[in-house]
Amino acid sequence: MSSRVQENVSGIHVVKSYVQEENEENSFLELNIDYFRNKMKMVRIMGALFPLMGTLGGIGTLIILWQGGRMVILGEISLGDFVAFNGYLALLIWPSIALGWIFTLIQRGLASFERICEILRENPTIADNPETLPVEKISGELELRDLNFSYPAKQNGNNSSIEVLKNINLKISKGEFIAVVGRTGAGKSTLAKLILRLLEIEEGRIFIDGIDITKIPLNVLRKSIGYVPQESFLFNATIRENIAYGIEGNGLEGNNDYMIERASAIADLSKDVENFPKRFETLIGERGINISGGQKQRISLARTIILPASVLVFDDPLSSVDADTEKAILERIKEMARGITTIFITHRIPSIKDADRIIVMENGEIREIGTHEELMALSGTYYDLYNQQLLIEELEEV
Repeated sequence: MSSRVQENVSGIHVVKSYVQEENEENSFLELNIDYFRNKMKMVRIMGALFPLMGTLGGIGTLIILWQGGRMVILGEISLGDFVAFNGYLALLIWPSIALGWIFTLIQRGLASFERICEILRENPTIADNPETLPVEKISGELELRDLNFSYPAKQNGNNSSIEVLKNINLKISKGEFIAVVGRTGAGKSTLAKLILRLLEIEEGRIFIDGIDITKIPLNVLRKSIGYVPQESFLFNATIRENIAYGIEGNGLEGNNDYMIERASAIADLSKDVENFPKRFETLIGERGINISGGQKQRISLARTIILPASVLVFDDPLSSVDADTEKAILERIKEMARGITTIFITHRIPSIKDADRIIVMENGEIREIGTHEELMALSGTYYDLYNQQLLIEELEEV
């Protein structure tokens, strides 16, 4: 029930835009009724339990008085023994009742405990393997060799798979700025996740500095790669706390204010922060509800570029930002990322014309590789995408 409330509050604009207020109210009412019925069952049991135990205790006392009084009259026990026995019985009645109450609490707790244990018993699908090498640092030279990947799926009730990447072969030199473009569903985001081992490689291999990434310790691999996902996730904390999230444990504790302000400037966030009354101490709310989509993306971007990294992977991190702002941010990133291997995935092709190389993906395959000028000369997929976007931008200006 709590999760339903949280979901509705977070998605209030969606609920209103689809005029689903009444349906959500009815759905929430049904949840409340179910909760009320289940709670009433428990209350009835608890309501009957204590009177029952009190009644049983009273009946026991009457039996003891009758039988004990008879034994005293017959001289089988002394009056002192009888009084002492009754005193001990009185001391035991309420602890016995409390024990029954505790037993019901334990039963309720065990149900929750079992659900938690189910999660804790789950082994991570991606972990360090026994052949992990003692790698402490990586420089950023990448190679993707014969890489294939499929997502599991069900088709007509049978287990199947959807092929997302097909025979990907690519070498990226240290410090190179690579742009990856392509239509939706081309496999760009999957490629980024495979480099970080957020997904496990099924077929093929990825090497960093000539070492198979499955042999690099996960904490070293992920600390060395700065990653901005397509969907920005922010914590219910201040702007400062979100930007500085990864600092702890990276040996950067110290002059945090300077690093936060520098990262904010690169992400074109400084002006926005200045407009907030509490500046960096502004609370962004649950999932960033108090700020715009573009601001969320730029905070996520600042959170990544504040950290030292040998490789930077940006998965369409500025889709909610206008083209001019994206171009300005990209120029700052290129300046900041000199000597750092950078992979920038985007749908806005005009903004990445100056990349060292542009990778064009289509249907899970690398169709074209080259500079902007080389790809335009081919008059292929990149040429079509570039001209389409130029036309869209011209129409928007009109």
